[in-house]
Amino acid sequence: MKREVFVFLLICVIALQYLTVGTVSQAQVGFLTKEELNEYTPLWKGERFTDGRPKVPDEILERMKNVTLEEAEGVLIEHGYFNQLEDGWVMTHENPVLVGRAHTAQFMPNRPDLYDGIRARGKKVGAQGPRSKFWQMDVLGKDDVPVIDMFGKIAQAAYVGDNLAHRVYEQTGSGIVVDGGCRDYEGIIKIKDFIVFNRGFHPSSSRGTMMCVSINSPVLIGKAVVMPGDVVLGRHEGVIFIPPHLAQEVVENAEMIHLRDQFEQHLYREGKYKTVDTHGKWADEIIQELKVWLEEQGEKLTPEQFESLIKGVSH
Repeated sequence: MKREVFVFLLICVIALQYLTVGTVSQAQVGFLTKEELNEYTPLWKGERFTDGRPKVPDEILERMKNVTLEEAEGVLIEHGYFNQLEDGWVMTHENPVLVGRAHTAQFMPNRPDLYDGIRARGKKVGAQGPRSKFWQMDVLGKDDVPVIDMFGKIAQAAYVGDNLAHRVYEQTGSGIVVDGGCRDYEGIIKIKDFIVFNRGFHPSSSRGTMMCVSINSPVLIGKAVVMPGDVVLGRHEGVIFIPPHLAQEVVENAEMIHLRDQFEQHLYREGKYKTVDTHGKWADEIIQELKVWLEEQGEKLTPEQFESLIKGVSH
């Protein structure tokens, strides 16, 4: 029932979009305009793309590749974000690390009269191509990750086959997250760094059976609510969608966890302390050893970072 309500509300958003005329990048079928994306992502204060999506810096994306899902989810839960992680994927890589900025799209089963309206709307605002899903592919940029809501459908619901997978990879250099199916598995796995999280591979095509009704609007991926511009972090255990305003905190928190872990492992190798000594609040002598160890490692922390380090984090 919750999903039906969500879809109904999303259709209402799409219907309102039909009344707005603008450029392809701002007011395509189901697009949130630049102004609307600003309104719906008010906590992001940084740079944005021309379509309004938050643009988390490349440097944060690069550092995000070292973050685990546990570390990311811990920060999100502290801020009240309980619906950002989805698991149960079929993946193309045994140990995938997918990082990028979400570029969302929602699909529905084909309905001819609605699809005719979608194509007419696309033509009016300058979208090219015979199928509406091509419109998203043509505006993807570097480090974008298409996040596709196909409501879990696998047969006759392929978002990409091997040719379109090449197209997406050339545009983004990353991968895709599809709550639905893909096809041409044998061809897709030959694209070395193209990481796919989907619900399953199936030989059937989506031609004539599915239509893209929303691009760069909120989507529901399993249990996770995804906004355009969220940072996508996909690893073996699942995919988490990080609100852009929390991305830097996620990275910095993870880096402190890694540093503390390295120091604790150093203490274990030294054999000077028991497990109970290194978990919880550290004694002054351990803190002094930490200062010496940080200097030996060439690590220079701010006072705030040092306090965070000795305070410890939950594992």
